[in-house]
Amino acid sequence: MNEDNRYYICFTDREGLHFWDVFTSKEFRHCFALRWDGFNWILIESLGCSLEVSILPYGWDDDVPQIMKDAGYLVTQMDKKENTKFIFRGWMTCVTVIKHLLGIRKAWIVTPKQLYKYIERRNHV
Repeated sequence: MNEDNRYYICFTDREGLHFWDVFTSKEFRHCFALRWDGFNWILIESLGCSLEVSILPYGWDDDVPQIMKDAGYLVTQMDKKENTKFIFRGWMTCVTVIKHLLGIRKAWIVTPKQLYKYIERRNHV
């Protein structure tokens, strides 16, 4: 895998209830991405009404994906696909943000669990 294009995707059951939770599984209510850019660990997260991009207080020698696993998140990884075609996203959700980051063009992926299963299948092919 190319380290420059690798994203770590974290899945979690977030606090609070929302009407759309009826469409999600308990362990897969929310997702966000982490990336090492060569200098910093960056967190990219859709929070419903905003998009947060944060630099985390970790360095090159910190295993941030393992830190997230230890904190209770389910973590997987995927390299970004290079796409040059326009991708329609629809509503901005945590899943559509991650799909856009990774270049995933699968319209049927709408929940965090579907996204997780897709990434896991790609990683095991």
